Amino acid sequence: MNNCTHRLEVCRSNVIAYYVCLHTKKPITLNQCVNCESIKIPAQISTPQPMPKLTTRIHSYVTALKEWKKAGKPIRSDEEVLRIFEVFCDKCKSHKKNKCLFCGCRVAINGYPITNKIKMATEHCPKELW
Repeated sequence: MNNCTHRLEVCRSNVIAYYVCLHTKKPITLNQCVNCESIKIPAQISTPQPMPKLTTRIHSYVTALKEWKKAGKPIRSDEEVLRIFEVFCDKCKSHKKNKCLFCGCRVAINGYPITNKIKMATEHCPKELW
C-alpha cells in the first residue's frame, strides 16, 4: 500500500503534511486509497490508552503553551483542523467526548488554540498520527 500510485504527498517545509487521493482530491491517511482498497486503521488508532496523571497533563500543557508562544503562536486553518479531527482523532479509540485519552488534551473541530490541541500548529499527536 505504501507504493500506491493514486496518492499525492502534500509537503510543507520538506515534511509530509498529509496525503491527497488523486481520485477524490480529498485528504486521506497514509493507508487509505479509495481505488486500491478500503481504509486500514493504523494500530495506534485502534489501541486505547489510559489517560496520564493530572500532573503529567499539566506539565505537558504548560510546555506546549511555551513552545507555541516561542514559535509566534502559529495556528492551523479551520480546514486543516477539521481534516485532522475527521481523519485521525474521530476514528481513534483513545478519543472520547473531544478529549484525547492518550495525552489528556482537548481535541475538537472548533475552539481557541489554548483550548484545542489541534489548532496549535506547533502541536502533534502523541501517537504520531498527525
